[in-house]
Amino acid sequence: RQFAPSNSLPISVRYITNVPSRVTAVPILCIAEGMRHRWRGSPTLAAILLVNAQIAHMNGQERPHVGVCICGMLSRTQPDSFAKNVLEANPDVDFSVVYVLQDARKPVYSTDYKLRIREPAPFAQYTHAEALSVLQRISPANAQVNLTDFVPTKDLDSWQATLRASAAEIQMVLTQYGDITDRILNMYGLQVRCGKELRALGKDFDAVILSREDAYLLDRLDLRPLLARIAEGACDHISKSCLSWGGVNMRFQMYSSEMGLEMLESRLRFFKRLMDKRERVHNPETFEMEQLEEAHATRCLVSVEELPVVVARHTHDGEFCIIHAEFETWQHVRCAPKKFRPFLLSKMCKAK
Repeated sequence: RQFAPSNSLPISVRYITNVPSRVTAVPILCIAEGMRHRWRGSPTLAAILLVNAQIAHMNGQERPHVGVCICGMLSRTQPDSFAKNVLEANPDVDFSVVYVLQDARKPVYSTDYKLRIREPAPFAQYTHAEALSVLQRISPANAQVNLTDFVPTKDLDSWQATLRASAAEIQMVLTQYGDITDRILNMYGLQVRCGKELRALGKDFDAVILSREDAYLLDRLDLRPLLARIAEGACDHISKSCLSWGGVNMRFQMYSSEMGLEMLESRLRFFKRLMDKRERVHNPETFEMEQLEEAHATRCLVSVEELPVVVARHTHDGEFCIIHAEFETWQHVRCAPKKFRPFLLSKMCKAK
């Protein structure tokens, strides 16, 4: 803004932008042009100008706005925990949430062969209109919820046509899960769609969150410390420090805005580049770490106390269990806050 009192030279009052609304003391950068000249105005007037500038900034300052991608299968979707412990728990943050769900009516897991999990989540029975209605009903007023059309499942033959490659070439990229690479590619396809949908909203996001459809938040998650690290430029990517399986913990990830959109939109391109170069990675966790490293992203790892998220499996009638991957042994929890360990042990998925 330009303040031009009749008895002074113009003073340009400029302030630092992109300061999160949680900051109470807003730094003001004032540049007095031509201050080498004698200013005949009152010092009190100068102080008033600065205060007015600060008030104008505070009144016009936007709330943090976070883009959210939740991707996965209809048959595994359990959104209540995220709605309550992320969206509702952060009323001073605005959210643009995009759900991209695969039209899979039966649950499929890479770890379910030993578990008594057969019944799909209730979302498997919903039409698109019903699913959107439920998502909007459970979400607070600070969240704008979008649900894309259900995405058809693609088999390996379809991916061969899409990637213009043989089955052998596709299956060699992820060495641990070569036999289910088509399922993983479906996951990447959902994330590409979600990244494009978020970008199409045309919002200036402060951060982007990627989470799974079966993520379970054990407690209310205060996003302010994580957003602060993003805003300071300290982190391009934030995830849990445990259960990363040699790469990135994929249960809940926060990115700086452009890094997040780029990572999501380029998942399939990165996979194809690895395939064409005949490079291999062990699993999806190391795949995502390689992608982040190629982008020179600054990664920050946080404790389970700061990011209390696990994976839940729907069992029956809205009930769920916690998969064994959250446990070091069948008796001990290794990647969850200590105060929730008795609860987790009581919810442990049972073997057949």
